[in-house]
Amino acid sequence: GNTYGNVGMVWGYRVISPDTPYAEGVAFENKEWTKTVVFMGDGDNVSGGYSAYANNSPSASQLDSRFLETCANMKADGITIYTISFDGGSGISQETKDMFEQCASSTDKYYDSGTEDIADAFENIANHLSQLHITK
Repeated sequence: GNTYGNVGMVWGYRVISPDTPYAEGVAFENKEWTKTVVFMGDGDNVSGGYSAYANNSPSASQLDSRFLETCANMKADGITIYTISFDGGSGISQETKDMFEQCASSTDKYYDSGTEDIADAFENIANHLSQLHITK
């Protein structure tokens, strides 16, 4: 409960951005670098209780819209997005799984994993990423 996937995705975006608060990232236009974010979530966006928005908690559908908007902005900046819906008993809904798949850069970058196959999902992502290499 009390999942705010959009907040996690925004912070992933900020960490690799060339802008503050983490200004160490290279420019999005720099073709010598590939930027990738791996997002894993185990629950539906839920409004209420704990909130990243103080006393003004947005609805679950608003949180979903913000998540997808962030994904679209990241992809427009050339960021590759891998998403994993992890159902280790949390009861993540099919709607959230569909949203994660929509967020991913392509359908082969979305993984629907349970406890038994989560390691396989990360191994596949690592294999994709290891195909990148350093050039001079």
